[in-house]
Amino acid sequence: MSELSHPPAAPGPDVEAVPGPAGRPGEFVGRSPGRLAWLRLKRDRTAKASAVTLAVAALVALGAPLLGRLTGIDPTDKFVDRLNDFGMPIGYAGGISSDHWGSSNLSGVRGRR
Repeated sequence: MSELSHPPAAPGPDVEAVPGPAGRPGEFVGRSPGRLAWLRLKRDRTAKASAVTLAVAALVALGAPLLGRLTGIDPTDKFVDRLNDFGMPIGYAGGISSDHWGSSNLSGVRGRR
């Protein structure tokens, strides 16, 4: 087929023009599926927010030993003083209260002891 009856396609989002040697027209080179996926991900706001969330979770996971030393709470602590004889948490709603965070101004209710 001749170029007159079927002219070359114009570059689209998945095709980029590569310049040829002097005096010759450039040829078109397609992008790989991985490159196309990366270009789409870079434009997606939800993907960016998800990447930030994953990065923060990874930092917290990597810093968990440091956080344990700072708070003085070991992951293997049993907190037996807060359990009844059957191993269930003491207190209303399984021991959930605002005492963990101090007095809560948002709820207006102080936790029971």
